[in-house]
Amino acid sequence: MKKILSLLLALLVLAGAVSALAEAAPAYESPAPPPLTPIDVPTVLHTQWQLYTDGEPPRWQMTALADAKDFVITLRGLEAWGIGPEEWICRRYDLDAAAWLPDESTAAPGGDTAVLRIDAQYYYMNGLPSWQVQSADETCAYALQNNSGDPNNPDYYLICARGDTMAEISLTKGGFALRSYGENDLSYCVYDPASLLTMGVYMCQSEDGTLVSYAVTPDDAGAYGLYYINVQTPEGDNLLWTEDAWQNIHGEEVTAPEGCSPEDLPFTLITD
Repeated sequence: MKKILSLLLALLVLAGAVSALAEAAPAYESPAPPPLTPIDVPTVLHTQWQLYTDGEPPRWQMTALADAKDFVITLRGLEAWGIGPEEWICRRYDLDAAAWLPDESTAAPGGDTAVLRIDAQYYYMNGLPSWQVQSADETCAYALQNNSGDPNNPDYYLICARGDTMAEISLTKGGFALRSYGENDLSYCVYDPASLLTMGVYMCQSEDGTLVSYAVTPDDAGAYGLYYINVQTPEGDNLLWTEDAWQNIHGEEVTAPEGCSPEDLPFTLITD
């Protein structure tokens, strides 16, 4: 009986200590969910797109510079993108492990900030290895990469993947692209810095392996219309519709392939 009473007393003391610790510890709210508007299904192309749920881009700042030995990228504003505090650290690219590893030799950056350090000579010879991180709610995966192929003239992109969709946001030139994947189809839409569609492509593959691509672009007056249809068959035929005519790869006019018509499109163009 005494042992039971002693155990209960110990548990009460422990519970009191945990409660006091919880009251003393600063309250922390989990980062907000990723701020991106959910991307539509592949069969719906939009001529304009509000990329962010609140209309305005969340706080994001990126600086890149070289010091005496390292090339350093500093990312600020991670919390607004739903990236948790476990990622607000300094990382160094380990050449042997070929991975971004925590750098305990450098002080934590402070605030919702991540610092990426890489040997400058390696960077200028090989470019930026992709840095990848997941949102705190595990619904969105991010990657920072240089798409230019030239470390001395970078074109940085933030890639945001969620389920079967992906947003590719240009951090250098502005604008973005949206990808959406279905079981046998996909769409790829490129938007300018004003969030207006510059080209939208819908691709679908039939059961026999025929691949059909449709492209939509604006004309000089800003009106959107079908730019081309491309049909590639398993037998090696490559047919193109443009300017109201079908042609083969040699530029010779041919009859329209069965099931493909500019008047009967397998996707919907939303112009609102």
